[in-house]
Order: sequence, then structure tokens, then C-alpha cells
Amino acid sequence: MAVIIETFGVHYKWEIPKELKDQLWLAHRLREDLVQIHLDREQAMKEMWSGFPEVEAAETALAAAEEAAKAAAEKLTAEKVRQRTKTPVGPWAEQLKQARADAKAARVARREAILAAKPDADPKIAEIYAAARAAEKATYGQYCKEGIDGIKLYHATHYDVLTHHQAAVDRVRKRRANGEPATMRHHRYDGTGTIAVSLKLLPVPKRDQVSDNDRNPAVVAAPAGRHRNVLQVPWIDPEAYDEMSWSERRHAGRFTVRMRAGFDAEGKPFWVEAPVQAHRMLPADADIVGARLTVRRKGAKLRATINVTARVADADPVPINDGPTVAFHWGWRKDDDGGITVAHWRASSPLAVPRDMRAFFKVEAGNTSGTICIPQRILAKDLLAQQQKADRDKAFNQMRDTLKEWLDAHGPVPDPTSRKDEEAQLTAQGIEIWRSAARLARLAHAWAEQPPLKGSEPLVEQLAQWAHRDKITWSVSTGTASRALGFRDDIFKQVAAIIASQAGQVILDDSDIAQLARQESDLPNAVTEPAAHRRTIAAPGTLRAAIKAACVRDGVAVKEHESAGLSRTCARCGWTNPADQRWLKPTVTCDNCGRTYSPDENATETMLKAA
Repeated sequence: MAVIIETFGVHYKWEIPKELKDQLWLAHRLREDLVQIHLDREQAMKEMWSGFPEVEAAETALAAAEEAAKAAAEKLTAEKVRQRTKTPVGPWAEQLKQARADAKAARVARREAILAAKPDADPKIAEIYAAARAAEKATYGQYCKEGIDGIKLYHATHYDVLTHHQAAVDRVRKRRANGEPATMRHHRYDGTGTIAVSLKLLPVPKRDQVSDNDRNPAVVAAPAGRHRNVLQVPWIDPEAYDEMSWSERRHAGRFTVRMRAGFDAEGKPFWVEAPVQAHRMLPADADIVGARLTVRRKGAKLRATINVTARVADADPVPINDGPTVAFHWGWRKDDDGGITVAHWRASSPLAVPRDMRAFFKVEAGNTSGTICIPQRILAKDLLAQQQKADRDKAFNQMRDTLKEWLDAHGPVPDPTSRKDEEAQLTAQGIEIWRSAARLARLAHAWAEQPPLKGSEPLVEQLAQWAHRDKITWSVSTGTASRALGFRDDIFKQVAAIIASQAGQVILDDSDIAQLARQESDLPNAVTEPAAHRRTIAAPGTLRAAIKAACVRDGVAVKEHESAGLSRTCARCGWTNPADQRWLKPTVTCDNCGRTYSPDENATETMLKAA
């Protein structure tokens, strides 16, 4: 069975009910408690290992080695700044290399000491993990049975938060296993979050008994259906829906989703009714397992979406010979039209690309190769969003400096925004390190109700005006950026649909985009910074995920090809050229056969031959 998620956008004028805000707040508190339980468990593990003398000695040596590596890195950075180069002349690089090697050896020694002490530590480890599991289990009674401040958390939301917390812990564990730093952190509540509902799978009815006790879309949509007290999603048969015109589908897709949200302040069941816009309908045989309502922040405003999760039968596999084999190689090189080339593609036979998509899904002679491009207007929108953000930051800095000058003249005053210390004071030195516009906005709102000193009304009025303008600028810049990225993602999904509808097999380059982004380069910042920005806007990993998901949904075979050496291995003679800086150029020459070619086009040709 395959899992699909149908997303409905909630109308932007929908007011979030207070009961829903309470559930979001409880879900946030639960998540923070789970994070604290995880951090306490890790601290207990550290203290337990430090109780073994051999491990403690290894940890002391490791701390000293890491401190030496940090000091060497700071010296190297200072030398780079002084010499204005990424490759400074001097012994600093060798010192850093040796310090990092010592730190690596110290980590190995600590790991060996831990392995030696593990038989004695296993009982203590079991106790620590059992205590953490018991603490996590106790949160159900605390939040769902007893309640917090008289409000109980809905049990499905509790399970959803716990499931996503465990997934986050697994991601941290995997990153640490790969040698990458990772940890769980606390987050401030900003009004966003997710609530969830789940539909129970009912037992199979008795023989010859007609029953609608299942979870298909028709039953979930029925006003008097079995699941009406948990989830109700209106539904139209896909065959009838597809026969409608565009305007008829848009009008028919405007309906209200009703889902259980927990309890109100009096302990009575509460349901959320959200007006949504649907753009497609679930298959008639889909098995709906649950739904999630997510509230996100878009600038100064909150927006909601509803995701309905369903299981559907796996698509019948498409025979490889029923369509061309298509290979993709990723990148983010700037093209001649001012856009970005996200991928090069090559097919074993021609692809039929719709005319209205050829500005993004470019084809060359014969329709057997081409590129996937992001148009220049998306970059222009992103540039506009950056300029709007820069203007907002400039206005914030000016307002902060004005406040600092006022505090210099009038001395410290009580801080009404402090949540921990009621006697906290606002000082010029403390204001100088502020980097958050939200903190300054909270101060503006607090002073609007009660000015700090007599005669401070002009400053309070200036702060209020800045907060009003900042809220508008924040929403505008965020909206501009989201529209640009939404346009990009829509292009990617359309490209993926075209590929999945025609290909018999798809070969994807398995490049680790995140790892490439972390690699250091000796090239000047004037080259690396624009390239990093293009990579962020191009998001080749998003395109790869869209193509893979569309192919899996439609039963098209997907294979991944090792990316190492793809651009350097000549597709004509098979010679692997040395890795040097010339492979960053649009065209290169093979050292063996003298052929001049594009590294990106060569990669797709090599992948297609291997397939």
C-alpha cells in the first residue's frame, strides 16, 4: 500500500478559535517536555560514563584536543582576514590539521574506553532509558487525563507529537553516527503548531451483513457516517469531478472540513470547522487514516492547512520498455537567459513536452535531451524579497539606535518584556545586542499601554509607528518570497508529472546536495556566495524528490546512479580525468581523447549508457 497526503488550504480570513489555540499551546508544551526528557537522559548518560575512570580520562583528553582545534581554527580565520585570502601563507593550516587529527584520535580513544566499559554500564543504561520511557509515558496522564490549567489535550494530538518527537530523535542519532553535530533544542512558542485526528480501523462485519464501517472517502464525507464525530471531509467522485470545467471544479472544491480538536474550557468536546479549497479528490478506494491541521506563520499573520493522509493501492509497475529511459543530473549553474539550470536530462527516445512548459522544461534537437530551468522572474521576486528584508533590518537598526540614545540619556528603566525576571532593567548596553525585531515590537506594545517615564510619549509614539510599519514590511517580504518559491515548486511538480506520464524508467543522480553545500572552497567569496544563493533558490533536491514521488506513485521504475566521477568520466572513451577546478567551467577537454564537452551533459550521457 502506498501513502498519499492531500493538502487543503484554509481560507485566509478564517479566524483561529480560542479552543484551537489552547490545543496548539498544549501541544507545544508537550513537545518541550519531551525535549527536556531527552536532554535529561543524555545528561544522565554523560554522568554515568564519567563515573568510569578510563572514560573520564579519555573525555578530559578529548576536551583538551577539541579546545586546541578550536583555538587553531580561530587563529587560521584571523590570518585569513589579515591576509585577505582563503589560503593564508603560514603554518596555521598545518597546525589546524594536526589539532583536528589529535581530536579525532581522542574520539577514537574515548569510543574504545566506552566499549571496554560497556558490559559494566549496560544495567545502568537500561535504567536510564527505562526512566526516560516512563517519563514520556507519564505525559499522557498529565496532558490528556489531568489536563493543564483546566484544559485537556486531545489524545490523537498527543500521539502525533510523540511520534514526531521520536522521528526527530532518530534524525539526531543518524547525524551523530555520520559524524555531524546534532542535538535537540527548546523553541519559543509563536502561535504555530499542529493538531491531529486518527480514524480507527473497525472490525470486519459478519457474513452477509452490509456495513459502511470503513474509511473510504464516501463514508468519511457522509454527514451521518461512522466517523462524523472525528473527521468529515466532503468528497466528489473523481470521475464526475474530472468532467467539470475549471470554474466548476474550483466552486465544487470550496467546502468545509470538520475535525475533532479536543475539549473546550468546560471539558466538552470541540470541533473545528475550516473552509478550504480542494484542487483534486481522493480515489474512491482510498483508506483515510487521519488528518492534521497545521498553523504556520506567514510574516505577521497565521495561515492554516489541512493534510488528509490516506492509503491507496500500489500502482501497477510500468514495463521499462513502455517508455524512454530518462537520466537526470543536478546543478545550479546560471543560464544565458538570467535563470538557473537546475537539471540536465537525457532520454533514450523523444519526450513530448507541452508547449506551455517549454520555458522551464527546455528541449534540444530531437527532444531527447535538454534542461530544467528556473526562470529569471523567480530570481527577480526573490531579489525583491531580499531588498524588502534589508529595508526592514535597516529600519530596525535605526529604531534600536534611537532607543539606545534615549536610554543613555534617561538611564535604565524596567523591562516589561522580560518573562523570567520581574526586576529586569533595560539598559543601553543591553539594547545594543538586540537582533530580534519581535522583541522590540513587544516593547513597543507594552509601552503603548504604560509609558516608562513621564515625558517619554514622543519615543513611545515613534516606537508604535515603527512597529506598525515593521509588521507590514514583514508580511510583504514574506509573501513575496513565498510566492516565488511556490511558483518554483509548482514548476517542479509539473515537470515530475510529465516525466512520470511518459517514462518507462528514470535514472537519478544520487548527489548529496547538503554535503556539497558544506564543502569548503578556495575560490573567492565573489564566486562562492552567488553560487550558494543560486543553489538555495534552485533547490535541486526538491526537484529530485518531486520526480521520485511522481514516479513511485505511477509505478515508474526509479534507479539511482553513483554521482562520483560522473562529470569527469568521458562518455566517449571512458577515461576518468583528474579532479581539479576546471570541472566548474561550462565546457572542458578530456585528457585522453581530446573531446571538448559539457560536464553536465556528459554526466547524463554516462548515466544513460550505464542504464
